[in-house]
Amino acid sequence: MGKHRSAFLLSAVAGSAAALVPGPATAQDPYFLPQLPLTREVYVDTARMVPHARMAPPPFILAPDHLTARAEHQFRRGTIGDAADGTIGTTGVAGDVAAAQSPAKAAGGIDGSIRTGAVQGGAGTDAAKVFASFRYDRALSYDDPHGNGLHFGYDRRIGQAAVILTPTPDTDIKVIGLFDHLADDRQPHFSLDPTRTDRDVGKAILTVRRAGVFDQVQVGGTLVRVDREADNFTLRAPAGPRMRVNVDYDIHQIDATGTLTAGGLETVLGLSGKLDKADSVRRNVTAGDVVNSYRFPGVEQTALGLWAETAAELAEGRELRAGLRYDLVHGSAGKAGMTPATGVPLFDQSPAALYRAYYGVADTSVTDHNVSGKVGYSHAIPAWGTRAFAEVGRMVRTPTPVERWQAVSGPPASRWVGNPALEPEKHHRAEAGLEFRGDGYDGYQRSRGDAPSWMVRLGAFYDRVQDFVTFDRARGQAGVLAADGATVSRNVDATLAGLDAALEWNVTRHLSTRLAVSYLYGENESDGRPLYQVRPLAADWLLDYRAGLGPMAAWNLGASLRFSGRQDRVDDDALTGLGMDNDGPSGAFALLGLHGGLRWRDRFGLTLGVDNLLDKRTNEHLTGDHIADVNRTAVPAPGRTVYLRFVAAL
Repeated sequence: MGKHRSAFLLSAVAGSAAALVPGPATAQDPYFLPQLPLTREVYVDTARMVPHARMAPPPFILAPDHLTARAEHQFRRGTIGDAADGTIGTTGVAGDVAAAQSPAKAAGGIDGSIRTGAVQGGAGTDAAKVFASFRYDRALSYDDPHGNGLHFGYDRRIGQAAVILTPTPDTDIKVIGLFDHLADDRQPHFSLDPTRTDRDVGKAILTVRRAGVFDQVQVGGTLVRVDREADNFTLRAPAGPRMRVNVDYDIHQIDATGTLTAGGLETVLGLSGKLDKADSVRRNVTAGDVVNSYRFPGVEQTALGLWAETAAELAEGRELRAGLRYDLVHGSAGKAGMTPATGVPLFDQSPAALYRAYYGVADTSVTDHNVSGKVGYSHAIPAWGTRAFAEVGRMVRTPTPVERWQAVSGPPASRWVGNPALEPEKHHRAEAGLEFRGDGYDGYQRSRGDAPSWMVRLGAFYDRVQDFVTFDRARGQAGVLAADGATVSRNVDATLAGLDAALEWNVTRHLSTRLAVSYLYGENESDGRPLYQVRPLAADWLLDYRAGLGPMAAWNLGASLRFSGRQDRVDDDALTGLGMDNDGPSGAFALLGLHGGLRWRDRFGLTLGVDNLLDKRTNEHLTGDHIADVNRTAVPAPGRTVYLRFVAAL
């Protein structure tokens, strides 16, 4: 399917919404399963659909980026051309060293208040290969605009290893392990600090080519273990009783796919099975470490997925792809009847009692039958340097445990009660992209011959969502029985849309520039108000000059300008909406940066740069998303930040 996949990923290549516009749902599921390398892409992939607003530990940094990715900083976001978490790769000539073929590499650096180091290496033969990578980040506090140190920082250890065996020319066995351990994650805007977040992933994949009628059969298994603890006293002086929360989340998943070619079509048939288990309690340590809330009351969710997808080349440069998927999802909360025994009535309410009080729901067991599908068409005209893509589809997402079963008791203003009666979220989405290329364009800072070297991308998407899952405040709305201001989950109708554009121009063999612009729109149609946590208009401009420095060295120099527009379409009033954007409209800002680098052969690279050169005082509109919180208090972004990074290859 590789040939067709390259064409139908035009949504990521030719500038549709997936390329530059991440959409409001840039979140990863709280315990998101990373797309580890060596796995195949699924066209209709409902498993990767995510809730609207991100509330999760930081995104995984996978091994290919351990040497180059910027450290996670939830109050400083990256540019629209990069990952939503701001993990911008090494720019300039130093990136050539990170990409060079070498048995071992090392990298390190300082990025404002964050220190980073990484090592990786690999070896092998045609029959067996091994690879390992390790990264360590330590973030220290930084100052707010008044010179006060913020309660910010963390220690992060990331590791990844892979073994690839090829016992026969038609057989591959791949075993991958990954850990991401975060400690002492200080939250300046929240009452609890995650003192420990451990995520461990194991994956095994067997690939067999020419297996009977199938061109390829692939079978894989995945295990994920998440263990998270947070409290209000280890890293700070507690304001009130000492409280702690723990979360245990396990994922067990199997996948099988078969690829075959018949009748001019490349077809993939797939089967998956998944079991999620979530358990979480909150404890009052001051009162004797007693349970005062069953946050995830023994939640178990099983999912069976069946899918088929096919691709056909209609004519030279014209391809059609279609996919259909059925997901059977069953979930329950086995501990919903358990009642805390603190002696305080506001806390001594079982999850089942909360579900009944807010939604009238008595049965915590639910089954979803989800049918999803997409059809996409791409058309390339090489002689004109043009490619176009269009896709329509219906994608269905089952609500997460946070949305459906979370049960936090206490005073109404601090309660958070999931809704077992939620309907799955149904996205009816259309997107299109268009790309134009000059004959000499071969990528940013890469040209062929003397022909014009430029590229223009345009993209757009429109998503009408039925039964959109929104968080809200209990005000006696349809389907909500209480009116006490607690955080609840509801189904509404919503609209999401986005536009993006990009220009890349290699002006000469040494000078290149690129510009990217994106705009997002989100509306809660049922309640007639903007969706919360929608990114404002964003623009990003980059200018790079690079040249040789003798026969074995090179250098680069560049500038960047990042613009974030004013966002005045906000949900900032908890009396009429959720109030998640509770700081009101966010102001516009533009940040100037400079960077430069040196490379000696392909063995050593150095990058030096400064962000926010003019030391502007800003805060991001989307921020503070490492924890589950519906109050996004503004936290200042770092001011002028100098960074220095090196990478070396043996």
